[in-house]
Amino acid sequence: MQSENIPALTGLRFFAAMAIVLWHSQTGYFFAPGAFAPFYLAGAVPVFFVLSGLVLTIGFDKYRSWSDFFVARIARVWPAHMAALVWLFLVFYPYSLDFFHHRETVLRLVVNALLLQAWSPNVATYWSYNAPSWSVSCELFAYAAFPLAFAAIRRRTLVWTATIVAVLFCAIVAVDEVHPGVDAGWLGGVNPISCFGAFAVGIATGVWRRKLPPSRPGYGKGTVIQAGALALALGANAFFASYPIVITLGTAEFILLFGATPFYAALLLALARYDGMISRGLSCPAIVYGGEISYSIYLFHQIFIRWHSDELQIFSSVPMWCQYAGLLAAILIAAAAVHHVIERPARRGIRAAWKRLTSKMATAT
Repeated sequence: MQSENIPALTGLRFFAAMAIVLWHSQTGYFFAPGAFAPFYLAGAVPVFFVLSGLVLTIGFDKYRSWSDFFVARIARVWPAHMAALVWLFLVFYPYSLDFFHHRETVLRLVVNALLLQAWSPNVATYWSYNAPSWSVSCELFAYAAFPLAFAAIRRRTLVWTATIVAVLFCAIVAVDEVHPGVDAGWLGGVNPISCFGAFAVGIATGVWRRKLPPSRPGYGKGTVIQAGALALALGANAFFASYPIVITLGTAEFILLFGATPFYAALLLALARYDGMISRGLSCPAIVYGGEISYSIYLFHQIFIRWHSDELQIFSSVPMWCQYAGLLAAILIAAAAVHHVIERPARRGIRAAWKRLTSKMATAT
């Protein structure tokens, strides 16, 4: 089962992606830095991690093998990622030719193309080229670790989930103590191992969703449950952003980004299990479609924002609100085009090619 089979979760993807767009729109001329306080809009990133763990757990049994699973996940994320890199090159041409003029930038480009950039503690690498793709690099690691993590969490859900998060937290503390010069933003927020905690929480949420009996509460009670879960998720997000918890620099970043993760998981579970006003609203066809193109929104939005920042003078006579509306429209149109022209065809093509290859290998043996 994919997230598209739970429309409310797909619709939520759209709002999570747009939260990241707003986060990166705090440029000083669109929105001032901190304009959305007390909310920490970057908290939408762990929502994606939890959501991935949840929907993959719900639908894991549709795959014939774990190799099929991993190929399907690569087919899901890699084509649009490469399309974004090509678009970046075209948008900033001829300056983008510099990508290929220096050994260091070529190496970063290769690392970025292979979705390995989040493993580097160097900000010039993990935010290289199309910066938001760092989280896709983390997703790729989560996909690779999913079979082992799922096998453990399925058996003892709370114990293994708590153990994974606790070990990650202690590892961050240890690195901070032994190597205090490590980039705290990378250590606590960007590196794939730190991000895996939110994915593990998503796996646990999916396990609970599979084990729980069918929901009995009606629409009214479901609305109350969903509204309460949403209020808790937003409240937790604002709390950790407003009241930093500093044990070490790395753990401060970890808590800021991932502290509200259990509340995000509760919200996703409420949306997936109950019928209520919020889940019905998120299931609106237009919002669901926005969720379907949300991955391309996420990958392409900052390229458009960066281009606009470089070309501000061109639009000096246009009201800023009108510029922003046009920018959002361009992002949505581009995301829809990439979804239909690149994402979906490439996904089908890669999976079909893999199926043909495995069939030939099976016949040969």
